[in-house]
Amino acid sequence: MEGFGVCCVGLMCFPFCYVWIVAVVKIRPKRFWLWVGASVPVYFVTVLCSAAVIAFFTTLPAVLFQESFGFAPTPDIKILNSHQGMPTDWLETYLEFQADQVSVDRILRNGFAPISEEDIIEQGMAPSWWTPPTGSGIAIYATGTDDPGFHGDFRFAFSHQLLIYDPQTKTVYYRHVR
Repeated sequence: MEGFGVCCVGLMCFPFCYVWIVAVVKIRPKRFWLWVGASVPVYFVTVLCSAAVIAFFTTLPAVLFQESFGFAPTPDIKILNSHQGMPTDWLETYLEFQADQVSVDRILRNGFAPISEEDIIEQGMAPSWWTPPTGSGIAIYATGTDDPGFHGDFRFAFSHQLLIYDPQTKTVYYRHVR
């Protein structure tokens, strides 16, 4: 997805630079300021359109899954709900999906460690469908458990991932706040 973002930034710069080059090289000096003035709205419209495209493509469920876990959803993974938002100065990703134990194990190799239900830190602004199960038989994992910030100490920059797995329903709830 990083390459897509770089491509969009390049597309945002192109109209602005193009209009300036055309204005300086091809247009007579009496029309120079007209072209310069026209380039500003064209640039901002291009920036807004590119931002909308980036926002749309980066919130697709399969894209969120791949960015979160480093691999595309396999056939055994069925994404039920997804949400990515930036409420103020942090980014949060929520996923709910069904997966076999093999896929869950593959995800857990990314630095997740088991935690207890009491260690769950409520962060972010969860969507209405975010209702992870509780009780016995539920497996709870998190990343960054060795960081003092995980246990409530203040950290300006943090990144916490939480994964809750219900083996009976094969449902995974995932949250990443950064």
